Amino acid sequence: MHAILAKALAATADGWPALIAIFAWIGQAAQILDNPLAHSGAVVRATYQALLERLAAQLTTPTGEAIRRWGEHFLKISQSYWPGIFHCYDVMGLPRTDNDL
Repeated sequence: MHAILAKALAATADGWPALIAIFAWIGQAAQILDNPLAHSGAVVRATYQALLERLAAQLTTPTGEAIRRWGEHFLKISQSYWPGIFHCYDVMGLPRTDNDL
């Protein structure tokens, strides 16, 4: 089993740095949207916007194809959901998602 795992890790080693970077960006976004300090929607919006601006700036540097494609997609999806993302932070009892409905 150890040999199989070592072979699989070696075969995918080139992709790990990009994957680690992507997960770091996702972790930052999740932390902001989790809003543990119960900031207002305006504060969450501004903080998330700053994160997206840093991501967009990073994509203008040589980041690798996987990070660039993921980052462009993440920015596109964030923009498409932008109008409705932050209402839940200002309306008491409004869930952040409709998963529980």
